[in-house]
Amino acid sequence: MDTKRTEFDIGEILRSHGQEYECTHSMYSEQRKAFRAIASCRTSVLGGHKFKCTHCSYEEISYNSCRNNNCPKCQGIKRREWVGARIEELLPVPYFHLIFTISDFFNDLHYSHYKELYSAIFSASSGALLYFFKKRGGIPAITSIAHSWGQTMSIHPHVHMLVTGGCLSFDKKEWIRIGNNYLFDVKALSAEFKKRFLKEISKRIPQLVIPESVKDKDWVVFSKKPFAGTEVVVKYLGRYVNRSAIANSRIKDVTGGKVTFEYKNYRRCDKNDIPATGTMCLEADEFIRRFMQHIPPDNFRRIRFYGITAGKDCKAKLQAARELTFLENFTLQEPATPVEAFETLIPHLCPQCKTGSMEIVDTLLPHGPPLIIFRNEIRKNNYAA
Repeated sequence: MDTKRTEFDIGEILRSHGQEYECTHSMYSEQRKAFRAIASCRTSVLGGHKFKCTHCSYEEISYNSCRNNNCPKCQGIKRREWVGARIEELLPVPYFHLIFTISDFFNDLHYSHYKELYSAIFSASSGALLYFFKKRGGIPAITSIAHSWGQTMSIHPHVHMLVTGGCLSFDKKEWIRIGNNYLFDVKALSAEFKKRFLKEISKRIPQLVIPESVKDKDWVVFSKKPFAGTEVVVKYLGRYVNRSAIANSRIKDVTGGKVTFEYKNYRRCDKNDIPATGTMCLEADEFIRRFMQHIPPDNFRRIRFYGITAGKDCKAKLQAARELTFLENFTLQEPATPVEAFETLIPHLCPQCKTGSMEIVDTLLPHGPPLIIFRNEIRKNNYAA
């Protein structure tokens, strides 16, 4: 059971304002699926279980989660599952965190050519890195994750990458160390990424006219100093996977048809590079619009693997790299902010007596009409308006 629920959440906002939003906004199938799932999450519509204390007979009901990939309430479960699966793939070497961003000129492609845009970013960023590693004589392990949002849920296409600070030689007989405090020259890597992205996006969208001002402007790839420790590395990356555009914990108020939430202002950082925290208040309709625009189309993979962890021979490459690698005496930097710890499932203690444990005594079947009724369903099923 979730003990970290916040007072406000996306589901509440959709239940209160979603029906009105649905009547005035068009959505594609994956958005509609997520829309209804998040609104129904942990409500009687999905069914649930009745629990009873083994000591004092206290009872409570817990409704089922929707487990939709875009639901903030369900991401913690999926994130822990993903992190657990990645632990076995880690190598005992330093890892770098890189962020590849593009010019905001391309932001509108998020709406008109979503798959082409993010596929071009994936291809250009991975291609640039693999090119630099190839010049050093090997292949790295790369995990890449696409994000489309900024702190205020505006459109901000970019990818996060976790990259080994070294590579497996092409003959699989040597581990080649690369980088103590930096991986590659950032300016050179940025230029290679820009060149590849412009080529990729022009190939995928031939009719796109890119201004010379965009071509001439320098792009900057962000690269953090390396950190190490197997579980720390994956938990750090776990902060970026299976995430929705906003966490429920950032929502501070939902009243008067408005939603107030916190955001980090990365343009205002203190001397330790810690961003200032601000608040933003939006009409519920605009808040929902911003949230929904970050739900990807069906069958689009937001997490991709390259190098050692990709291809049919990935197991053989991983095994060879694992046998060749060992902990290096680098001066390593741990993440500045705490990483999410693994949660261990413990018996759910009774919230009333604090002695007995809560056991399932009944299963509650799903019931009731959908909390969000789409326009075509109103006509088809004759639901009351």
